Amino acid sequence: MACTLHLSFLGIVVFALVGIPVVQLLRSDFIIERSAFLVMAFSMYLLGRHRSSACFIATMNKLPYTFSFIFFGSISLGVTYIGLAHFHLGLWGLILIPLAVQSVYNNWKWNQVVNRYLKTTEIGLMKSGTADLIRIVRDRIWKKEKINSI
Repeated sequence: MACTLHLSFLGIVVFALVGIPVVQLLRSDFIIERSAFLVMAFSMYLLGRHRSSACFIATMNKLPYTFSFIFFGSISLGVTYIGLAHFHLGLWGLILIPLAVQSVYNNWKWNQVVNRYLKTTEIGLMKSGTADLIRIVRDRIWKKEKINSI
């Protein structure tokens, strides 16, 4: 989970700072609103995060999230259609409506179930995951330096 957080953050920052200007250099008629991209990227991170939690739960041969995924997915489609067709919300409607609907339940519930099972919190999970990532990277670099010095 921590690896996903760090790689997502890095990818989002790199694309926002480098990718968008490169795309605009290559195609000046193609516009990517940086603010819309950042909100969309955040939304996609949250979606991926609760999907990862659902996968973890599935390894226990439990699928308690099935109804809420279908229910809130249907609500999201319906409200997005209404927002676009009747209120002309455009791009922001496509981004914010599903984010809001999924944030009502799915974006936090299944992460909380996993955290309870692991007897941790979201912050605790990210701290321990980050510490593990640093240790793994440090050990790999240390082994390479040790091998090269022999």
